[in-house]
Amino acid sequence: MIESSVLEKPATIESYVQASVPQFLEELCEWLKIPSISSLPQHKADILRSVDWASAALVKLGFKTEILRTKGQPSLYAERIEDKRWPTLLVYGHLDVQPVDPVEQWIRPPFEPCVQDGRLWGRGAADDKGQTFIHIKACETWLKTRGRLPLNVKFIIEGEEEIGSPNFEALVREHQGKLAGEAVVISDTAMLAKGVPTVSYATRGLVYFDVVVEGPKLDLHSGSFGGAVLNPALVLAKILAAMTDRKGRVAIPCFYQDVAKLTKLEKKMFSRARFVAKEIEAVAGVPCVGGEKGYSVVERVWARPTFEVHGLTGGYHGPGVKTI
Repeated sequence: MIESSVLEKPATIESYVQASVPQFLEELCEWLKIPSISSLPQHKADILRSVDWASAALVKLGFKTEILRTKGQPSLYAERIEDKRWPTLLVYGHLDVQPVDPVEQWIRPPFEPCVQDGRLWGRGAADDKGQTFIHIKACETWLKTRGRLPLNVKFIIEGEEEIGSPNFEALVREHQGKLAGEAVVISDTAMLAKGVPTVSYATRGLVYFDVVVEGPKLDLHSGSFGGAVLNPALVLAKILAAMTDRKGRVAIPCFYQDVAKLTKLEKKMFSRARFVAKEIEAVAGVPCVGGEKGYSVVERVWARPTFEVHGLTGGYHGPGVKTI
């Protein structure tokens, strides 16, 4: 960790950060090297290593830390109470990462972070160790330049976000007194662009279902049974196709019942981010023609719920053909 001797008299927050960037980057790379993949049992020890790393970083800043155990992966809690009369900020982040398969398609090893073209590349750099690290270093910078934080700060750094946080609700209920505060910052979002200060005040949630259509218990030749027996793959395709109409609206009854409408101010703010549509098209490599009619691309992506299909399987997938 960086020592106060790096700058004998740091005049401003900016000067401390500028002088500390190389050290900050080195430390973040240390954290990124830990393969804390929460979905793979063989990386359970790496989750704990990642928790220990974050704990050590916060302890050096005068935080009290505690590992909160769950039925699955642990989370890290930390607090620095400057004055009990002051307001308390709770910062949420997560230290687990997604699996990296297929590894052979990575240009560089996912857990060997590197800087290229001014960007840090490595699994977890943008989701979510990078963002959480920024908040930790914001606390350090304030402490090194001002001597104390301007309010009480708590951290809850989760170890299961990438697998849907199956034990997080129970953890919050069990430790709600410990996690209490006047405000919560979710450290798992991004800036719109370099030089564009961004506050994310809401995000879309996710409800995931597996739909299974069962048919005959054995392979049936399409020449002998086609036209008489329903094909499960076709039935599934019709079910999924019926989920949206020609205007791109989700056809599930009551789907939009509790969807909040954008205010005039929100529409105005969204219009300032029109450039996001071009960025989405550039990354996707296809035009943004999906979603509901009557809404801008930004509105469809940021404010409207959608129905998506994330995978389809069925029938024969081997080489050649099999008419079943």
